[in-house]
Amino acid sequence: MQQSNKGGSLLVTGSSGFIGSHAASRLGCVGVRYLDRRPPAGTEPVGTALVDLANLPALRAQASTAPAERVLHLAAEAEVLTPWDEVGGVLRSNEVGTYHLLTAYQPRLAVFASTSAAYGNAHAGEALPSLETARPLGLYGVSKLMGEVLLRDWARGSGNAAVAFRLGNVVGPRCRGLVPYLVEHARKHPDGAAPVRMRGYGKLVRDYVPVGYVVELFARTLEETWSPGSFHLFNAGAGRGLSNGEVAVIVAGVLAGEGWKLNIAWEDPVAPGEAEYVVLNMDSTCHRLGAPPPDEAQVRHAIEESVRWQLRKGAG
Repeated sequence: MQQSNKGGSLLVTGSSGFIGSHAASRLGCVGVRYLDRRPPAGTEPVGTALVDLANLPALRAQASTAPAERVLHLAAEAEVLTPWDEVGGVLRSNEVGTYHLLTAYQPRLAVFASTSAAYGNAHAGEALPSLETARPLGLYGVSKLMGEVLLRDWARGSGNAAVAFRLGNVVGPRCRGLVPYLVEHARKHPDGAAPVRMRGYGKLVRDYVPVGYVVELFARTLEETWSPGSFHLFNAGAGRGLSNGEVAVIVAGVLAGEGWKLNIAWEDPVAPGEAEYVVLNMDSTCHRLGAPPPDEAQVRHAIEESVRWQLRKGAG
């Protein structure tokens, strides 16, 4: 039996984050509320409520005054290599926070941003979106896998629908991770006198995906009809791999236009808990949501735009 969960009020968590800020631009403010524990660095979306997901009483109070029929859950601690003193924050946000959100709001549809780190090492043929294919190597991947299981069991128990996406390495203006790391090093050492260190000898392969494509998948998912009590898992990537060395070359090309030299030391090994190769299978995503993955030129453009935004941020 199909029951429509299209339309209705929408809550987006994590509006101050990288993906959340792009989601706010795509989804707008009509019929949309935003929730975060800190205000966005830029213009705050209309209707943003400042609530920590770890605070269940405050979350229940917010849900009672401003309920939501659909939830796009982006709030998370997103450090793949989690320092020990940040473990508590990862558990509170990614596991406890997800449980609290579902408990307090009980939406008809919950859409969850998971991670390709749930796969561990996986080629495209192996990275099929299923709980059975998860082999996370680190705490972050485990915490997001726990979020997926929470959604599955919540959907089964509540009769509502849940959809999770295992995201590749999302790039675009305001992104985190490798690109800003390289740009900020070059800002400090524009003559290339000090080398920037690259893990995995520059051979760590990831599925880089533009943030605009990811947000489009979320938007389509929120307007789809999903069966009551069902849980669905998809990938969100380009379906092809880029090494961190190849990304560094793209970044260095943009920096060269500023007259900066990026000097790279390639000797650092893979870190504990870090996958060497992750490329996502996009077949089921394309089939169900009708959104072909971005091509190589679009991915490269997103990386270049990430660099340019980071440069403008520093100049400001």
